[in-house]
Parts: sequence; C-alpha cells; structure tokens
Amino acid sequence: MMTKSELRTIMKRRRRSLSATRILCYSAIVTDKLVREDIYKNADLILGYYSVSAEVSMDYLFEQAWKDGKKVALPVCLPGHEMEFRIYTKQTVMEKGVCGIPEPANSEVVDPSKVNALIVVPGVSFDADGNRIGYGGGYYDRFLKKYPDIPRVMLAYEMQKTVSIPYDGNDVPVDLVLTETDRYLCGAQ
Repeated sequence: MMTKSELRTIMKRRRRSLSATRILCYSAIVTDKLVREDIYKNADLILGYYSVSAEVSMDYLFEQAWKDGKKVALPVCLPGHEMEFRIYTKQTVMEKGVCGIPEPANSEVVDPSKVNALIVVPGVSFDADGNRIGYGGGYYDRFLKKYPDIPRVMLAYEMQKTVSIPYDGNDVPVDLVLTETDRYLCGAQ
C-alpha cells in the first residue's frame, strides 16, 4: 500500500492535469449536487475554504450560499496546527496565511457549535468510506475532532478517488463525498 505522502503526490499531479474549463465545469456540477442535499439546506453557516491549486472551486458554492441567506466562513491557521473560521464576504480583506493561502484578515470569528453549520473539507484524495488525505498539516482533523456533530462533506473530482486511504488514529472521515459523477454517503447523517 502507498504511503499518504506518495498518494498525495500522485493525486496532486493528477488533479493538476485538469484544464481550467473542466475545473469550472466540475465545480459547478458538484456545487449543484451539494445545494440539493438536506445538510446544505439545513445549514445557516457554510465553513468553506479558499480553493487553490486545481481544487474544486468554492466560488459557486459561496455565491449560492449568499443568495440563500447563509453566512460563509473561511479558515485561519493558528499556531500549533489549530485553526478557526472567520466570516467571509465579497468585501472581506484577505491576507496570506501560514500556508500561503489567503485568509480573512480581521473578520469575526465564528463558533460553529452555536449555529447549524456545514463544513466543506478540502482534500487531495478520498475513498468510498469517507477517509481523506489532506495536505499533511492536520489542521482539519484537529478542528473536526472539536466539532464532531457538524456535517462534513468533501467536494472532489472522481479522479481523486482511491480504493483505500492509509488511516492513522488522527484522521477524521467525512460524511459525504460529492464528485461530478457520483455521491458517496459515508457516515451517519
């Protein structure tokens, strides 16, 4: 079995092979699938991420969430591989974060346990059981352990699917993975 690092390298290369047009097309398809899900409809707050490096674009999701009267929040990396989420709007001033990814600079910190939230978790690869490989920092796994009741979804490309993800005790699976061609119900919803 491949290590997480080996699988991460292969999947990132595979994802980078997608054209910009295909990324936008697939992103629209998976966003459309998500907004039809009850976990989206029931959420007042969408915990998203700033998409980079050929990830499924979050732009469609954010636009739809705002139209639907939902709040959107993005992660801010903190010392100790922790993170918090801050409100994000079109007017939010962004600054480069610890990982070089833009983060909301001075927005309100949200407490996702106080509202009906949905977290969209980034990842490089996934399996049908909802196990995922992120970028190796463990930020999301630490956050998800603090908030186990928030529904967790991953928006991905079918090409990111693998038979099995190497698991360690720190990994937190997602409940649902949506791709341009499939829907993987992984956890109890």
